[in-house]
Amino acid sequence: MGMQTIAKVAESFEGTFECRHCDYEVGATVFAKSSGAARGVGEDAQRVAYENAETDANALAARTLQFVPCPKCGKLDPTGHSYRAQVTVGSLILGAIGAGGIYLYIGMRTRGRADESMATWGAIGFGIFLAALLYWRWGRPWRSSRKRTVFHT
Repeated sequence: MGMQTIAKVAESFEGTFECRHCDYEVGATVFAKSSGAARGVGEDAQRVAYENAETDANALAARTLQFVPCPKCGKLDPTGHSYRAQVTVGSLILGAIGAGGIYLYIGMRTRGRADESMATWGAIGFGIFLAALLYWRWGRPWRSSRKRTVFHT
């Protein structure tokens, strides 16, 4: 796989919060942490890794504003619920696909010699682990969104 350079970013991002319910606009600062990777070692790889981490943190900060209630009317952005549903369904589907893949892999590698229950439970365990990992990774925007956002009123 080769050597990789990893960079971590913890920054504040300035943006504009726009309420879809009451059309209230206010400046906001969102704090976000992320990491990025690049192939290779050296200054170029470090620069690319830092840019990747900064891009991911910026996207996280923008997505976070969907999960913060409006300071004027107190309502949440309706697109936040849609994103959360997409993350949940996507994680479950990819977890099920991963479980099916592991089940087939175990069956093909052992050519029927493996215990059926071991293959089944191993695949289910892997599927649950994969779904939880994806949900945790993609669910970053709504975790602690109120603590990470400051409005400039």
